[in-house]
Amino acid sequence: MRKRFVSSSTSNFPRVFVSHRLLPTSYSLLSSSPLQVIQNDSEHPLPRRELLAQVAQSDGMIAFMTDYIDQELIQNSPKLRIVAGAMKGIDNFDIAAMTRAKIYFTRCEDLLTAPTAELGIGLAIALSRRILEGDDRIRSGNFTGWRADLYGKSLAGSTVGIIGLGAVGRKVATICKSLGVKRILFIDPSEESVKWSKTALGTFMERVLDIGELMEKCDFVFPLTPLTRETRHFINRSALETANSGLLLINVGRGGCVDEVAVADAIANGRLGGYAADVFELEDWAVKDRRREIPQSLLDDRKRTFFTPHVGSAVEAVRSKIEIEAVENILDVLVRKSKPRSAVNQVVD
Repeated sequence: MRKRFVSSSTSNFPRVFVSHRLLPTSYSLLSSSPLQVIQNDSEHPLPRRELLAQVAQSDGMIAFMTDYIDQELIQNSPKLRIVAGAMKGIDNFDIAAMTRAKIYFTRCEDLLTAPTAELGIGLAIALSRRILEGDDRIRSGNFTGWRADLYGKSLAGSTVGIIGLGAVGRKVATICKSLGVKRILFIDPSEESVKWSKTALGTFMERVLDIGELMEKCDFVFPLTPLTRETRHFINRSALETANSGLLLINVGRGGCVDEVAVADAIANGRLGGYAADVFELEDWAVKDRRREIPQSLLDDRKRTFFTPHVGSAVEAVRSKIEIEAVENILDVLVRKSKPRSAVNQVVD
């Protein structure tokens, strides 16, 4: 880790620790403020011990997906007043413990919606149209021209299932309709989501109450729920046993909402047609018994799996906005002495 300080900073200024390298624009905004800024300038997360040591000395922190903020860290950080999350997912952050300690927590609510939904659709197309296999064939040097093979399936005319009709789920649904999807089935307990579906897309969408029915009737399924005790392994062996033959499962939500071993077995026995993912169980740091590795059989299968390394928000313009929002939240609390604009919790002074 290389420490960076603004030239005008002194130890009298509030100290902010940035756990991952910022883009130049957002770093410039932060470092030009009356703050002492220390940034992890490597491309890798800090070991837990080093993270604890850095945050313990800080008044504020800009956190990323790779961070795990729990009771231990909070108890050892008496100066900490704000954790500004440069992401949307909150399952790795103990918000209740931060609230009790009078620490603000912020996140970026909407900036990741469009790029994540776009990637989900991209993964669905890549898997269903066997794009990785086609790329392998071209690169092998054995391609001599068109052949009548590598047939796949299309989103157009298909039935799509969405589990969780939040912002990303709604964006996926909207894109699906524009691509000629026949209908969408969704699972979501919120009546507000039902109202949105009727208002925005009408009879094109239908709520179902049972995961088995969704899996049985759909050609593509997108699990898009937050990771909670209730949603962990929502896609499990039982759900997969009811799957429509050839069903393609696309995960750009949270890794742990899908039981990866059950998915690997379902692909091996022909129950599941394929699995594409941008998120993985090994990333769910708040889950103590999470899987530490992606099942090898999933990694080895280049015909029925397609993976990306958690790049849902990896659009430079979007990432810049996410980081700037996190920086502005830091400035709100430590410089402007006000409530952060993107506060998730309520802090009573």
